[in-house]
Amino acid sequence: MPANSSEIRALTRDLRALAPEARRRAGTAVIKAVADTKREAQLRAPVDTGALRASMSGTTTRTVAGAVGEVGPTVEYGIYQELGTSTQPGQPFLGPAFDVVLPRFEQALRGIGELT
Repeated sequence: MPANSSEIRALTRDLRALAPEARRRAGTAVIKAVADTKREAQLRAPVDTGALRASMSGTTTRTVAGAVGEVGPTVEYGIYQELGTSTQPGQPFLGPAFDVVLPRFEQALRGIGELT
């Protein structure tokens, strides 16, 4: 189930209230989730020339709340592969990668919550 922006803002607000060690661990969990999602997306990306798979990018930035991350392809046609077009069905790779990683990420965050 995708998170909406209000849930993300609420999580950010909650993380700001955590102790520094918990924020550090939350940031580490985000960094790991981004790397894992990138790897899973690369494994699931349809391959013709290999450019889509090779273009997969994952970036993280440490923040006051822990970290934020982003994963996705840099080739312009990545979105059409993921979602499809009016004439071509999608071949999802990023959504399924996120679905695989999300339970592990949530478990890591629950472990941090047990510290407080």
